[in-house]
Amino acid sequence: MKMTIEARANRQVRQPACVLQAYSGAMSAVPFLCVALPAVLLLAGIATIAGARGTLRRNHLFGIRIPSLLASDDAWTAGHRAAILPAWIGFVVTAGFAVVAWFEPPLWPQPFKYLLVLSFVITVVVLFVQARRAARAPSPSLEAQSPRRRG
Repeated sequence: MKMTIEARANRQVRQPACVLQAYSGAMSAVPFLCVALPAVLLLAGIATIAGARGTLRRNHLFGIRIPSLLASDDAWTAGHRAAILPAWIGFVVTAGFAVVAWFEPPLWPQPFKYLLVLSFVITVVVLFVQARRAARAPSPSLEAQSPRRRG
């Protein structure tokens, strides 16, 4: 019994979209994202604490490596100190979405995998913006050392 091309097309259309989505190859990336994205933010949180304490010195391998933070040791410390809170809040939120996305039933529309990625991206952007602002702000120790002219 041979099926025509039209009969095959009609047969595929009759299947619900959620069933096709549940068995698609895109689903295989969710477990990886559920582990990798919170792990990256955990490392970022550890790096911000180490950079703020001074145990992680200015380098080109680990930490927040943007030009404004690499300019000086004071900028490096200030930038990492300012990025501590966004890094840890983002880690907690992203880890929460990862847990929900991991245990989410496969036939749901799965909004949590998108929220997982969105929370990661927002965290990284806020982390870099906060670090850059803090690194460009004048250091109070430098202001105290420079003599003021009275005019």
